[in-house]
Amino acid sequence: MRRHRDGMNMANGDRSPIFDELPRISDAFPHATVAAWQAAAQHTLGSRPLASLTVETRDGIPIKPVYSAEDLPADTAKITSRRRGTWETCSIVDLRGPETAVGEVATAIDGGASALWLTVDRRSSSWSRLNVGMLTRILEAARGASIYLDGRAVTPALAAVLAASARRVGDPAADLRGGFDFDPLGTIASDGKLPWNLEACFWLMSDIVLWSEEQAPGMQAVAISTLPYARSGATAVQELAIAMATGVEYLRRLENAGIGPERACRRIRMVLTVGRDLFVEVAKLRAARLLWARIAQTCGLPAPERGISIHAVTSPRCLTARDPWVNLLRGTVESFAA
Repeated sequence: MRRHRDGMNMANGDRSPIFDELPRISDAFPHATVAAWQAAAQHTLGSRPLASLTVETRDGIPIKPVYSAEDLPADTAKITSRRRGTWETCSIVDLRGPETAVGEVATAIDGGASALWLTVDRRSSSWSRLNVGMLTRILEAARGASIYLDGRAVTPALAAVLAASARRVGDPAADLRGGFDFDPLGTIASDGKLPWNLEACFWLMSDIVLWSEEQAPGMQAVAISTLPYARSGATAVQELAIAMATGVEYLRRLENAGIGPERACRRIRMVLTVGRDLFVEVAKLRAARLLWARIAQTCGLPAPERGISIHAVTSPRCLTARDPWVNLLRGTVESFAA
């Protein structure tokens, strides 16, 4: 109990003498160097060269077993996001079971989630039971957490229900935080069809962007999701190519509707998968920021407006039914990369 109280005091600004007496854990180990690792690795490999530890991805990119500061290029670029310091831990809530969704939300919030990803599949018959009353209960259980929607083709309808539910709990749409995440091209890739033609979807997209600008400034309107492609086997490079091509297409369509790049870009976010290869996935997320910044620069946006919000999702393709406890290790690596 004494040590616990000392720790609490230190968190409040009072440093306890007990911590001055404890040695630093790093003092117990020699400083690690790349040369020392190379010597130990070579001893283990025997006659095999160190180069044998380098693997090549399906995109033809060599991945070394160890990296250090020496591997950084001299002209490393840095992208500053508009939403600096707004990390969120997002929990998925399946709305296909509306009766159980409220309990899932409460459990997620109690477990530390600061955002909720509400998913629904329009092909399920149960989602139609999701009404204003049910979503109102979900918002009350969310306790002000950010709300993101993944309604695929029914996202516009779900967005309207969410706005109506916010009014019912006494909060105007202006108090909502999160994203409506309309992604018609991703929906086609996932479901193979849309309930309306693509042109109508793009007009719906422009309506959602304009409404968000005027009524819900804390909500992003459009998502660029690579989940459908990653589930189908896309590599990291293919994911990036599809994401950027989709983003450019959305910017063009919104511009045709009279929405300039500056307003459009601040209403778009990316949903990218993160696989189990630490180095590749870290590089992919950094590359996504650089590529989008180049697109925004080409559109004439100033440097502070070239960032983009990224929703990193642990890859469902990496999960296994056999030896399922390995999923814990993979999920840990994927979360660390994100």
